[in-house]
Amino acid sequence: MRVYTLLAVSCTTSRALLPPSSFAPARRASLLKSQNDDGSRPEKREEVPIQSSVNPAGPLPVEIQLRIAKERYRTAADGSKKNDAELELSKLELAHPELALMQVASERARTEKGFESWRWGKMAEEVQRVSSALKIAAVPLDATLPSDAHTGGLLPRTADDASSKAAKQAEARSRSHALSELQYWALRGNRRAEAGLLLAVSRHAGNWVGEAADQLLRQAWGVHADASVNAMMQRACDALKKKDAEGALKGFAAAAGRSRDIDEGKGFADAHRWIGITLDKALGDDVNAQAAFEEALDASPHNYVVMMDLGKLLLKRAARAKAAAGPDKDARTIAAWLGGAPSPAADAAEEKLEKRARLYFERATSLNPALATDVRAVLAPAESFAE
Repeated sequence: MRVYTLLAVSCTTSRALLPPSSFAPARRASLLKSQNDDGSRPEKREEVPIQSSVNPAGPLPVEIQLRIAKERYRTAADGSKKNDAELELSKLELAHPELALMQVASERARTEKGFESWRWGKMAEEVQRVSSALKIAAVPLDATLPSDAHTGGLLPRTADDASSKAAKQAEARSRSHALSELQYWALRGNRRAEAGLLLAVSRHAGNWVGEAADQLLRQAWGVHADASVNAMMQRACDALKKKDAEGALKGFAAAAGRSRDIDEGKGFADAHRWIGITLDKALGDDVNAQAAFEEALDASPHNYVVMMDLGKLLLKRAARAKAAAGPDKDARTIAAWLGGAPSPAADAAEEKLEKRARLYFERATSLNPALATDVRAVLAPAESFAE
């Protein structure tokens, strides 16, 4: 919008510098000059097809396609053309919901007034910035960053610059900026930004981009958008450091309740996670700790940190059940098997806990492949640690 405004102002200014009477004679002279000797109409100029500025040989950008489809729908003369235009517009909007939302928000920001205009403008800004950051975060390290993504002027402008060391440093800064942008919006509850960081963690496992995305994502999961919730979390953590487990538990529960009132959802996942850690580590209540971890995972379904905590807790519960069964557990199991009876209920419960733990570990490593080393260490037999 700013570019179009500047172009319009510059054109208006240029016309204002010339006398008004100079335009009509010049126009008539150009028409007379283009006429043929037999007095025919001026020759028709050959139309140049509109192409994408990013890829001249390819299709138009989706933003332009949406604008054209909306204009066709608005100016359709009869019912059949209007239905065709509406169908075309619906297909584009379903294929690109974020861009469609950005255009709607931009239009509402122009037409509304006061707070509503500001609100719609911020929504359009959020969609645009998250979309641009996603384009950069998803690109492999050995590929060129997309030219239509907003990188803050950090990318090289020519092919010669692209091969230079400075260009590679600029590209690294652009990737880092995109990850920070995604974290900024993930902290504010944007699920698409969180998915972008998860995509970077998975796609860039083993390099610095994946490590940076993992660190930023963990930070985003550990901070709430509301300052009062963060203050409650800090006081509860301070109480836990002073070995006041009961006070810490009350503080984490208060933070979870406060976040639930603000978000009108399932609460702050990290508050539930710390409730589980306090119950397990400080109070030895692994049953209620498991319930707290499950609440945390319910509030943040892709939080692989909670998945790892929950898997470790389930393995610990299974090991504790084995120890409680006594040394003759295997003999009882074999005797039941030889007699055709089902395995004892304790053995079935242990197997169920171990199976659930492995499922959580599989989910965590599918989201963050770098966790595979930690999972192997947790699942290693006890004798490997003794060695």
